[in-house]
Amino acid sequence: MLVVMGHLATGNAVYTKGMEWYKFFSFLIYSFHMPLFMFISGFIFYYTYPGINQFSEYKQFVKKRFIRLAPSYILFASIIFSSKIILESVFIIDNPVKSFQSFFEVFYKPTQSYAGFLWYIYVLFEYCLVMPILVKLTNNRIGLILIASIPLHFLRVTNFLGLNFFLQFLFFFVFGMYAAKNISKYYEIIDAYRMIFILVFGISLIAFFYLPVPKIIMGIISIPAIHSLVRFDRSEKNNMLWTLGHFTFSIYLMNTLVGGFVKAIGFKFFNWSYSSFYFPAIVMILSMLIVPIFLKKYIINKIPIIQKYVG
Repeated sequence: MLVVMGHLATGNAVYTKGMEWYKFFSFLIYSFHMPLFMFISGFIFYYTYPGINQFSEYKQFVKKRFIRLAPSYILFASIIFSSKIILESVFIIDNPVKSFQSFFEVFYKPTQSYAGFLWYIYVLFEYCLVMPILVKLTNNRIGLILIASIPLHFLRVTNFLGLNFFLQFLFFFVFGMYAAKNISKYYEIIDAYRMIFILVFGISLIAFFYLPVPKIIMGIISIPAIHSLVRFDRSEKNNMLWTLGHFTFSIYLMNTLVGGFVKAIGFKFFNWSYSSFYFPAIVMILSMLIVPIFLKKYIINKIPIIQKYVG
């Protein structure tokens, strides 16, 4: 949900007159939502990690992750590129494609490409390549990897191959692994001190109005607070969060396409504008959450070859 909210408007759009509220809102979300997302990714990575001791096992593991991630990445990068090329002369498009050569940027400069939001998949696959090696070399000492990742967060490096975001979010990914390795103790802590975590996070959100709180601090504070909020309701398969969680990857892949299309139609035919963006924002959020679920459930799942490799 936070990712969807952060994708309502990008690029120069957030600096247009009337968008001051969304500019701050998106900056606030981006101060912690990707650290939280990477924590969740690292948590699930380790929770489902099979344990790798042989090179043949490593190759099989990487192959499975490649099949899981690469087809979706390539397909949606191609769809977004084609859509922007075709529609940018008719509709208002965020981050328009500069040229046909721009298509290749998504493969070597993922964080700065025309489909920049897809960088998460790119970097996630890099973690899948690297983490089994680090786990083996350290004899499963995740705490050691976690400590080593702290200074790497502050390095400013090239965006080539997404290395800038790889290092920036490495700490949070490994933090998730560490929590999963010590899952009983982790749950014990966040359940025992949930109100303190939530209160501190609330204070940090208020402080963000006045102070440039570093992303690593906002990220660390947000993780136990939001995880505590989620654990208030532990029922399964009968609530909104479970549904959104089940379709997270599909929502992630398709939300910008859906949102971009809805916004383009609204701006073209219904007099939407950035100067009065409140109603468009609500319509876009609902569309960006519901339509990908519909497409996944009733169209993609009905086509075996797409279901197997996409979303």
